[in-house]
Amino acid sequence: MRLRSDLQAKAQSWAEKLARENALYHSTLRDGLASCWTGLGENIANGPSVTRAEQLLMSDPPHRANILVRWNWVGVGVARTGRGVIVVQVFMSGCQ
Repeated sequence: MRLRSDLQAKAQSWAEKLARENALYHSTLRDGLASCWTGLGENIANGPSVTRAEQLLMSDPPHRANILVRWNWVGVGVARTGRGVIVVQVFMSGCQ
């Protein structure tokens, strides 16, 4: 899996939006992305640290499965909140 700038921008922007709103909900995945994708996925977590947020994602079977799918591309965003961080992961397959 490789970093992709449009996914990185989307993930960071979404993490910042969620932090401003003090909320957790998924984005409309296809918004702002190239149309060549064949699959999209997204994980969102909050925690006191990036490490803890990632542990939470990996301990939850649906989120873990999303991380372990054979995606081609990834973007990760992190935003600070008053209680810690929000982590957003956006995954894409296709767009070779």
